[in-house]
Amino acid sequence: MHGFRTIKRRDLVVTTPASDLHLLTDAERRVAAGLQPDDASQDIELDARSLTVSANIANECRVAVGRGADPTLKKETLTETFYGVHNEVLRLARRHNINIASLTVDGAVLPAPQYLVDVESGVLTRLSTDGQSVMDWVASKIVAVYDAGLPDPIPGDLKQAAKDYFQSITMELTRDPSVTSESVEVPGLETRRIDYGGRSLFARAGNVATPTTLPPGIGTLLTRYRNVLVA
Repeated sequence: MHGFRTIKRRDLVVTTPASDLHLLTDAERRVAAGLQPDDASQDIELDARSLTVSANIANECRVAVGRGADPTLKKETLTETFYGVHNEVLRLARRHNINIASLTVDGAVLPAPQYLVDVESGVLTRLSTDGQSVMDWVASKIVAVYDAGLPDPIPGDLKQAAKDYFQSITMELTRDPSVTSESVEVPGLETRRIDYGGRSLFARAGNVATPTTLPPGIGTLLTRYRNVLVA
């Protein structure tokens, strides 16, 4: 039927997971917690807090979950299979620095000159055998093996978002949860105001505070990394 567009099913597998999920280095985590860069005395707690930050940022950015590893914005190798395809483009489930290792259409390897890939968005466009015209993707099964995600060093805006998030959690862990705001005016003629009864942005679980909403100001730093939901 002319104009009919569909991808009946897709499957995403993480074939080579990221070496780690942290968006901050050991030294950056320590400094964000108010420690010296070489002070490893709280690393177990800081590592857990850092993984909370990374997981919540991945969730906020709607990173697609693949079998074999937790979702991350960091570089991984993925195998994505599309079934029942009749579409103008293929949009890969993961984004950023896309490198296609292989693309197989109904069992036949598709040569690189017969498709285009947008390395940032992960959109694949099918080309004719001479590479001169655009075609629809039409196949029972397409298998894409590709690298996607951010290599180290992590880009500055994402790094800043992770630092701000980490510091927000650290501050929350040391704050009286019943205090919503506190201000002190003019040293020597001190006026202290403390407000009680507000709702925390975080839920505590042991020594980790899990954000229930994104702390103010951090969302704008994640604009580039938010994903389009794919069916």
